[in-house]
Amino acid sequence: MKKLNLVLTVAGLCAVLTSCGPSGPTGEGVYTYNSYLQASPKTWNVHTWEENTDSYIQSFTEMGLYDCIYNVDENGKEGYKFVTEMAGEMPVAVRPADITDEELDNFGFESNPQLGQFWDIALNPNAVFENGDPINADTYVESMKLLLSPKMVNRRADSYYAGTLQLINAERYYKQQKETKEPAYRFYKESASDIPSDNNFANDGMYYLNIGAYTDYAESVFVGLDQSQANFYTVLNNRSKKDKDNVELAAQRILDAAKYYCFKYVTHSEANEDWKDTLEKGDPYSISDASMLDTYIDLYDFDDKDVFVRAVLDSTPKLDDPTTYITYSRDQLIADISTFVAAIGSGRGATGKPWNWKLPLFGNYFNDDTLDWSKVGLRKISDYKIRLYLAKPITELDLKFSLTGNWIVHVDKYNSLTQNLGGINVTRWATDNASNYISYGPYKLTYFKTDDSFTLTKNEKWYGYTDGQHEGQFQMTDLKCRIIKTHETVKEEFKKGSLDEFNLQRADMVELSGSSKIMYTPESYTTKISFNSDRSKLHSRGTDEISKTLLANEDFRKGISLIIDRSDVVKATTGGSPSNYLLNDLYLTDVEKGESYRSTTQAKGVYNAVYSKLGGENGGEALEATKYGLNYAYGIKLMKGAYEAELASTDANTIKEGQKMEIEFRVFDDQSEVTIDLYNRLNNIFKRAGTEIGLDLSIKLVKDEDYYNSAKRGNYDMIFSTWGGAAINPWNLMQVYLDKDFDGNCEYGFAKTQDKVNYSIDVNGDGEITADETRSYHNWYQYLNDTLIDLIYDEDTYESMEEFNEAYAVRHNQRLNILAGLEAGILSRFQAIPLYARNSADIMSFKVEYITKQYINLIGYGGIRFMKFNYDDAQWANLISTGRITYDSYKN
Repeated sequence: MKKLNLVLTVAGLCAVLTSCGPSGPTGEGVYTYNSYLQASPKTWNVHTWEENTDSYIQSFTEMGLYDCIYNVDENGKEGYKFVTEMAGEMPVAVRPADITDEELDNFGFESNPQLGQFWDIALNPNAVFENGDPINADTYVESMKLLLSPKMVNRRADSYYAGTLQLINAERYYKQQKETKEPAYRFYKESASDIPSDNNFANDGMYYLNIGAYTDYAESVFVGLDQSQANFYTVLNNRSKKDKDNVELAAQRILDAAKYYCFKYVTHSEANEDWKDTLEKGDPYSISDASMLDTYIDLYDFDDKDVFVRAVLDSTPKLDDPTTYITYSRDQLIADISTFVAAIGSGRGATGKPWNWKLPLFGNYFNDDTLDWSKVGLRKISDYKIRLYLAKPITELDLKFSLTGNWIVHVDKYNSLTQNLGGINVTRWATDNASNYISYGPYKLTYFKTDDSFTLTKNEKWYGYTDGQHEGQFQMTDLKCRIIKTHETVKEEFKKGSLDEFNLQRADMVELSGSSKIMYTPESYTTKISFNSDRSKLHSRGTDEISKTLLANEDFRKGISLIIDRSDVVKATTGGSPSNYLLNDLYLTDVEKGESYRSTTQAKGVYNAVYSKLGGENGGEALEATKYGLNYAYGIKLMKGAYEAELASTDANTIKEGQKMEIEFRVFDDQSEVTIDLYNRLNNIFKRAGTEIGLDLSIKLVKDEDYYNSAKRGNYDMIFSTWGGAAINPWNLMQVYLDKDFDGNCEYGFAKTQDKVNYSIDVNGDGEITADETRSYHNWYQYLNDTLIDLIYDEDTYESMEEFNEAYAVRHNQRLNILAGLEAGILSRFQAIPLYARNSADIMSFKVEYITKQYINLIGYGGIRFMKFNYDDAQWANLISTGRITYDSYKN
């Protein structure tokens, strides 16, 4: 769930700020924020919401047990801290020794439980619903019972049995006596004599394709996947090598089928940011996010609906050209899955078995289990204390994060709006209108009209207005949100002063980039140039007139990096920030303390580790960080030296006198304004450099909608590659650069060799490199994310969280040394050259100010909680009427 303190932090973590609407009442002392959404919430039920627009209302009207909010420490450093909200105090870890035998037996703990599996949560006794009804331990227990009710189909039930926070027996309770879709992989045995049967499932022969959902099949192929990666999508995309053409074509067609089906036959809200670009392009095959493809597709639908997949290997279906695609059938899909699974290997003894195609699929499974609610790991200890019994340990930090959301509802109101339809309980709670809902957060919902608008106003019963702990917070009295579908309409409303926010597109940046009211929100993505550095592959891509093999020369690539003025390049983007790093400022390495990776001593040393001797005309001097790796004179010297060395070489695979160098620059969309502008800026740099070193050097823009796959197979010279995500887990993100079995690496020539290239890191920081501090890049990745984690958790039996924290601090510092060492190592190869960190840009009205202009991961700019209003509604209306605030005012 999107946390309240992140709301309106300009496209905060959940990216809903392409949203909100209306102008509010005019009055003294009334502070109305006018916002917009592009689509109306279908529901704001905390048990069933799906898209970010659905969770928008909750983020004002509900509150978690804990929250993560803006904070300034004793040294004046801005950051965040955790505070209690619906909880009365911070969580308390209960020692396993203090859990009674009755509790252990009741919940069925089969082995010795560990510290972190039992937590007591004291509740805030002042918390009530907007109608004054109390919120106590019974509210929490009964609300969870509704969320996990086997008679309901609640999409968010898995938040408490499949994620970081897993209540023991919650999944068993929710799925009992219920037909659910389960991974088929679980029902097939490895024993050759144990022949599987469709009778495992409620409907014989009924199978579903869902390439975005969790399946054990993915974990049988790849070891160490996290929950979000363990899906068929990962297996199809990230194999360690290109298989035979028929296997590769099978994989491509399966992906095509899922993408086309989800694009064509699944309803998508335009306000869902993940789908926005894809919908606007009208291109189903551009989908690149597994979460967008988390849809169960009945295999028989491939006979009943037209689904188009590519006709030949490494092509992209063109919907206006029937020769480029075929219409898929169920039998063709089964054949492709069977071909793929047989080649990849999958466990369960499936090789050569006629049923192997079922392993990545899902079936309807009827759970004949019965379980009493008393067996589920949530118990009332007293009127204002609950205890959580977890299936696996959790740290206090992860627990607090998990509990910044909530699951409670007004039980009586919820039940009054629930009816049984065909054996399933369905509720109208938090759906259709404000009367179907009761708030308990800082604001209450007072009006809701589908596809039109809704209104929130201060909830006078909220404890925070009287407890003395929220002074100076939540100045906003009202929020008016309109549903506005088009960018141009939003722009016009903002210009009139009737909206207080406006998400900028590139064309708007040309007009407004100098405004002091623009808020640049970092994204966790860095755009870089990825080069093919494999000499033989580059040679095969050349001709008698054109050579590409200089890209195999490290000094030449290093020179390219040094001649690029990143401060100029970012002018082509929507608010991008020049960067030399793989990991930008958004990444956190200690979430509890708010430690940004880039702020650590280790990360600060990466620039010097890469550029310390690349300054000055002849090199050998420190290159200032403010230059962003720019040293044109020395870059030209390196490129010229590399060119001359290659000409003098007797190797047949080097550039020859008289050959020119034309670098294919593959991009998804060669008509994009941003792409064209970036290309022109880079091409001018390359041409100028070529003139100075005596080489006819240029870039040729090539449209390739499948350019990532082209890069993975070495069929490219140069691409833009953008990587990021998981901003609180930079350790695992390094997989794309380090793991030889990860097929997403776009630096051909280094990919698949990471286990053969050694690198040394001073893990202990003692100034000496020992034998175990030299490993292959691949082994460093395994050590960073597996071995070192095991050492943290397994080297001692911790009697208390204090003991654990002491051991953790030592290992954490070692992890930072490794992470920074690996980032420097990859950058020093100059096969991946970062250009800029991506940002989104929003402009705010003069009516409001955030508490900080510094974007802080997890809390943005402080959000509505700390937003200050410069004008009340009466003052703002008067200002607008005078014409003194116009759209032009936002220009510098």
